[in-house]
Amino acid sequence: MTTTTLAERLTRARKRLGLSQEALGELVGMSQQGVGEIERGQVQNSMSMVMLAHVLGVNAYWLETGIGTPDDVAELSDAERMVVTVMRQLTPSQLKGFLAFMSPEQPK
Repeated sequence: MTTTTLAERLTRARKRLGLSQEALGELVGMSQQGVGEIERGQVQNSMSMVMLAHVLGVNAYWLETGIGTPDDVAELSDAERMVVTVMRQLTPSQLKGFLAFMSPEQPK
C-alpha cells in the first residue's frame, strides 16, 4: 500500500531534477496548467504518465501507483538503465536538449 499520492510523487520527481512545472510540461508536450492539475490532485490519471516517468527518469509503475521505488528500473534493459542514469545527471537545460536530440524528427 502506498502512502503518497500521484500528485506528491510527480512533484517529488520533478523537483528532484530541479524542473519547473512549465519546463516539465514543455519536455512532455503538456501545458504548465496540465502538470499543475496533476500536482494539485485534480487529475488522477494522465495519458502522459509514461512520458512523464521517462522524462523524470523514474519508474512509471511507481509514478502511477506508488508501489516500488522511483529508482526501481530492474525491468529495463541495460541500455535503458544507462539512459536513465545519464538523464538523472543532466541539468534541466541539458535534459531538454538531450530529449530533443533523442526524439524522432517531426514531419514537416
